Amino acid sequence: MEKNNLGLQPCEQPLLKVALVGYGKMGKEIESIACKNNVEIKAKLDLRTMSPLEIEKAVSFVDICIDFTRPESVLNNIKILSHLKKNVVIGTTGFEKHLPEVKNLAQKNEIGILYSPNFSIGVLLFIEIIKKAATLFSPFSEYDVSGFEAHHKDKIDMPSGTAKHIGDTLLNAINRKTKVVYQKDTLQDPKAEISFSSLRSGAIPGTHTVLFDSFADTITLTHSARNRSGFASGALFAAHWLKGKKGFFTLDDILGSFNKSKK
Repeated sequence: MEKNNLGLQPCEQPLLKVALVGYGKMGKEIESIACKNNVEIKAKLDLRTMSPLEIEKAVSFVDICIDFTRPESVLNNIKILSHLKKNVVIGTTGFEKHLPEVKNLAQKNEIGILYSPNFSIGVLLFIEIIKKAATLFSPFSEYDVSGFEAHHKDKIDMPSGTAKHIGDTLLNAINRKTKVVYQKDTLQDPKAEISFSSLRSGAIPGTHTVLFDSFADTITLTHSARNRSGFASGALFAAHWLKGKKGFFTLDDILGSFNKSKK
């Protein structure tokens, strides 16, 4: 099948038309698996260099925009796309302090926005396992809990968004813990703090580990990504789910909708 004059691969029977905002490693990975996920990539955009008219024209025929850019760019991207009434899947991390404003943009412009620090379905289920495990360990003070995450050397944010999500999950489940301490040599209150360390090296796609440790034994839970395909598949799965919806969502909402459908 020949590419069109924009260099984009047409799909025979696309169910979803998508614009990629940002065309780095994740954008290329999403494009490579789009057709087999019933998605046609209609545009690849750099909103920093495009005029308002160019942006409006480029997204006029798409159902969803998927943003994998940089933390300093994503909020302005969402402002532009929400004004154009386009639903957006956000995979960019490191901008979490702006999420309240993103939620307001979804409500104000009556669009759907889905944000996740990690679109791997395996990670989503991994966090559910952590939640259950942490609840079980909570009454047993002899078990301390800690975390570790590793990513490739080009990942900007540290700790990762997924590490923060895991940290929040542990805090909510373990009553005796009151704070997560990221990248710190010395804990001020070891009984109440959760140590969570980070590593940036080489080409590691992503590894997250939680340890429950006592004098008697250690229980280790680890998720290791082999490549970016799981993240790309999850982002496209989320895009299909978000079509036609309004409001602010996370992958937890997707999991919740499936749990309800099974009852």
